[in-house]
Amino acid sequence: MKGQNDDSLDLMLTKEEFDTFWKINEGMLLNNGATPTFESACEMLNSYLIIGPDGNIILSNSNQRSSIPFESLEHMELTDLVDADKYHQRGGNYDWN
Repeated sequence: MKGQNDDSLDLMLTKEEFDTFWKINEGMLLNNGATPTFESACEMLNSYLIIGPDGNIILSNSNQRSSIPFESLEHMELTDLVDADKYHQRGGNYDWN
């Protein structure tokens, strides 16, 4: 995300390095029985939202970080905040049970 970790850009992986890491680790099982999800920066861009500690929504759209006050969410849909197709393609519907 632009402006975040800019001093660490030399640590970025190439697509080939990411794909190799994914292939090596795709069968990994964590101690709690869960399997990690591997997503590229491109897949995550515009498909995530984060609820910040202040209750506001933090978005990463178009490689820019923005914040939306919680109070303004009353008249918004998920599609107003993220790319719904990308959200669903990456498995954004989680089973919270």
